[in-house]
Amino acid sequence: MSASTRILTRAAALTGDRNATVDIKDGPRRSTATCRGCQWSRDHGVDYRSVLTEWAQEHADQCTAVPG
Repeated sequence: MSASTRILTRAAALTGDRNATVDIKDGPRRSTATCRGCQWSRDHGVDYRSVLTEWAQEHADQCTAVPG
């Protein structure tokens, strides 16, 4: 099963660019978060997705990079 989440970054709030997001994708064993603006990335086992979501939200709240 694969699920995904998209979190708008601070850049999205400042510029209105709805492509400025941190995207979380779930694989069979790992979840990965990637910022489309600055390319920040983290991954964790799917059992700890809530931890990864917390990291992604913290990053999104501060990131002002706009996707190129």
